[in-house]
Amino acid sequence: MMADYTSLKKVDNVFKGSEDIFSGLTIDMTTEDQNYDNEQFATMLKESLVNYKRYGVRGVWFKIPIKKSSFVPITVEHGFVFHHCFPSYIVMTKWLPEDEPNKLPTFATCFIGVAGFVVNDEGKLLVVQERFRKSDHWKLPGGMADHKEDIRTAGKREVLEETGIETEFVSMVCFRHIPDFRFECSDLYFICLLKPLNNEIKRDSSEISDAKWMDLDEFLSSPIVNGLDKFVAQQYKDQKLKMIPTDMFMFNRDIIFYTMELPPACNKL
Repeated sequence: MMADYTSLKKVDNVFKGSEDIFSGLTIDMTTEDQNYDNEQFATMLKESLVNYKRYGVRGVWFKIPIKKSSFVPITVEHGFVFHHCFPSYIVMTKWLPEDEPNKLPTFATCFIGVAGFVVNDEGKLLVVQERFRKSDHWKLPGGMADHKEDIRTAGKREVLEETGIETEFVSMVCFRHIPDFRFECSDLYFICLLKPLNNEIKRDSSEISDAKWMDLDEFLSSPIVNGLDKFVAQQYKDQKLKMIPTDMFMFNRDIIFYTMELPPACNKL
């Protein structure tokens, strides 16, 4: 049964919110104009839940700003649980149907890391050594993508921040997945093929102890390059496989598809 949002909107003294196609309701207290004290909030929450059930709402999401964090224990008393939080707010959820298992989606389940595979016109690869590593090493420049950041943008940003090299995105080389990485979350690590727009390295000394252009064969034979980076470099050298992005607009938002571009030899098979 779909939620009867039309009838719900006519009810007084209930929290109104954003509807979704799964008969859910999101109440964003960070944009709420009315100033409720704890007692008023508790009374209105109780009345709201009665009416949400009456009119078929299945999942309820409360986005509570940090300045109203005293509302959190009140929601807990009414059966809400923690879903996720950011520095400025927390989201509490409650599944209303008593005869069905909770079908509300969990929060983000993975980290996104991005590295730049930067090859110049001489065929040399941009590599770095991180300042706080305990052992000598050479690796690809890269790091964590920022919140809501495009992978392509993240790769270019990380390379620029660490080495001072401006780049343009060419393609995706590959990506790596670790199912259980940290905090019970998976890790996705994307390696972007980038074209340098300058060659003069200006490393970030607060993070990077050394950076240079290295011959690809030297990188592959170095004893202080990790196995993953060697694997990526070997695949690039041998296959020249590319994943090409296509920007599209679907589901009322910008999305990017990555599809494999095969080398000419493979297209003849």
